[in-house]
Amino acid sequence: MQKKILVLVATLVFIFVSLFGFFTYSNNKNIELNNLKEQNKLDSNLKEKSSISKPDEKLLEKSKNKNCAKPVDSPLFMVYGINHLQYDEVNEDDLVLYGTMLVHKELSQAFKIMYNQAKKEGIELSILSGYRSVSSQKNIIQTRINNGENEKEIYKSNAYAGYSEHHTGYAIDINDINAEFADSKEGKWVASNSLKYGFRISFPINNVQKLSFEPWHLRYIGSANAQKIFCYAEGLI
Repeated sequence: MQKKILVLVATLVFIFVSLFGFFTYSNNKNIELNNLKEQNKLDSNLKEKSSISKPDEKLLEKSKNKNCAKPVDSPLFMVYGINHLQYDEVNEDDLVLYGTMLVHKELSQAFKIMYNQAKKEGIELSILSGYRSVSSQKNIIQTRINNGENEKEIYKSNAYAGYSEHHTGYAIDINDINAEFADSKEGKWVASNSLKYGFRISFPINNVQKLSFEPWHLRYIGSANAQKIFCYAEGLI
């Protein structure tokens, strides 16, 4: 009888030790998996942040100059004295949807950050227009010409096809396409804060390109690639 009790106790101890070992192992594996998930999440976030290449600080200072564009022989410069700058169309692989608008993926990331901060301060920002192809630009111009509008006035606010910042995917129109936007709380916030997030108003009052004042039109210059595109167009490099 005593021997049977000892065997039973030994069996129970073995079962207990086995179960304890199993649960400890399972718990450790769960901890390892959770740590791996957190590491993957961290790596993903770092990868997303690092996908925006850092701009050259010296060129960035130059590109902040609101009147740095050099006059060139654009199709309209000799006729109207209007100096649109030439841009290539962005690679389609670099475009993403922000809401319903196509924009460059680097601009999308930067705008999200600016949008979130603006919202915290009671400011609502929205993108009305983003990437625009050369063919779309041609259609816009032709429609206005067909409507009998003065060509010089058209080209003061709409670039000649092939000369629009929108071709790059790095330009957006926001909130309200009206000069009065500058006096709104949103327009004032953008004018004071957009550069912190890599954006600048492309066509300020009395800009050297002789284009209409567009407080709603922003270009993104916060990455090396964007900076290179605009600085090259402006003759800075």
